[in-house]
Amino acid sequence: MNDSFEIFLAFNDQRPCWPLIGSAILLSLVAFFGIISNFTLIYVTIRTKSLRGTANFLLALTCFFEILHQHGHFLFLYVAISGQNFIEFHLALKICIVSLFGMAGIAPSLTFTAIDRLICIVFPKIQINRKGLYLGFYSFVCILVGIFQTKVAFDTANQIGSQPITGTIGDLLTAQLGKTFNVPAMMFNCATIFIYVIIGIVIQKHKAKISPSNAESTNYRIFRSIAIIICVNIGGYFTLNIFRSFIGPQIASPIVKWFTRQILAILSNISSASIGPILYMTSEDYRRAICKEFAWLKKLIGNEETPEIQNHPPNNNGLNN
Repeated sequence: MNDSFEIFLAFNDQRPCWPLIGSAILLSLVAFFGIISNFTLIYVTIRTKSLRGTANFLLALTCFFEILHQHGHFLFLYVAISGQNFIEFHLALKICIVSLFGMAGIAPSLTFTAIDRLICIVFPKIQINRKGLYLGFYSFVCILVGIFQTKVAFDTANQIGSQPITGTIGDLLTAQLGKTFNVPAMMFNCATIFIYVIIGIVIQKHKAKISPSNAESTNYRIFRSIAIIICVNIGGYFTLNIFRSFIGPQIASPIVKWFTRQILAILSNISSASIGPILYMTSEDYRRAICKEFAWLKKLIGNEETPEIQNHPPNNNGLNN
């Protein structure tokens, strides 16, 4: 008897099933605010001329994949609140296939953001003249990873299509799809962490030479902002991958395993919603852009004071701060 069937036996006859409903509401709330946060960052990146660097694009690309990923959590909410409690694997996959595609693109997009920062930090004098080709290659690889994972997902559905699941994205990552998804994600995450360790070492060695007015200083501030994002974002996904691959299989109770995974999924989705807030707190350019684009919101809530906006030329290295 597999884990999904034991969970099915435990919760299928409960109407309403409050453990599923409570978990679904929490996850959906986090996903809702995550979608707003990630959409906000994409919006201000498009609207702000000073946010035209390669790092800005790659961060927006990550946010785009996050939105695709996060919207799939609402299926679980519908299945739980409607009283169905469970849905067949093949139907859940059809509904959440775009979400799986987006989730598959997150890890490589973060890795390419790290590679971009490595190039700018280690070789600050290099100018990327063909940004479209450069960023297009990164985007193409992320899309290829997503397409590959969706193919594996449909192959898995051909094997276990009638298996009942709760509708969570985590329940879809089972059998062959779970193995094929976790291994590349962990490899990309480890590569990203390794690259940022290298960048940190390089910056530490050259710290004495950095002055507030030169490109190295700018790249240091870029590294600081994105390093925080990487720690928070990858930290959530990496912990979940470790649990799925190593810790989860050691837990005897499928119920305990499922709820532990849900807790980690909620924490992971909180981290995936963090890119916008982190950039707002650590980057002057993003903070200025967000305040400018949403000045109407401050007026709406009764604060008539609007921030002083200054125009800054685009920074070819990526983020201005």
